Formats: sequence, structure tokens, C-alpha cells
Amino acid sequence: MPTSEKPGTETLKLTPLTFRQAVAISRDYQHLIGSLFEKGVIGKGYIECIAPAPYEESKQWLFGQYYKELKDPVKALQFYKGPEYTVVALSIPVLRKRGILYRDLRSYLAENDIPFHNTRYFEPKAVTYGSYPR
Repeated sequence: MPTSEKPGTETLKLTPLTFRQAVAISRDYQHLIGSLFEKGVIGKGYIECIAPAPYEESKQWLFGQYYKELKDPVKALQFYKGPEYTVVALSIPVLRKRGILYRDLRSYLAENDIPFHNTRYFEPKAVTYGSYPR
């Protein structure tokens, strides 16, 4: 989801990622697979996949449905050709085996006090000098 839902905090709009950034971030956080999807709530299951997904919420939902059916994040993302991505954590709820839960990884990291070193993934903006050639 492109916004944070942590109770008692203001909504945080997350920056869209390029596909390259999303792949790098998802690779760096694969160690979270097997962690509780929501801290202290076993019923929501464990993270079973961390993968690049479309940034737009409705497309994330569609990605989740494809993932639930195919169990392959690469195949589940084939429908999307847009420029904006995020990284999601996916879980199958313990009590509702037919459903799927997903959330933006950056929100998950913030809510679980896990560092996210965005300088690894975001290049600083290029300095511009107006019309002066450099």
C-alpha cells in the first residue's frame, strides 16, 4: 500500500520506485521471509514473499491476486508495464487460506523498527546549473 497505516501516526506518502530500485530493495530484504506479517498477530500469518509490485493500490491488489494463484512473483507481475513500483510483503492468513495480505515493505520496516537505508537505492538529484554547460 502506498501509505502507512500505523495507528497514531500521520499518513506517509511513499515515493514511487523504479523497477530497478524495487528489485534491489526486495533482494536486500529477503531475510524477512518467515517473519510475522503483523507484529504480535499470528492470525495474519507469516511473510512468504517480498517482491516488486505496482505502486498504484488497485494494481497491487491485482498483483496479490495473481500471486495467490501463481505462487510466483515474477509471473504475477507480468501484467504490469508501468513506470512506478514499490516493494510489498505478502502473506497468506492462517485462518483464511484463500485470502492474501500485502503491504508496502517500507511501511512494514518503519512499523517494526527495522532500518531502511534509502541512500543505497535513491541517487541524489543531479545538480543543475541553469543554462551553463558543465
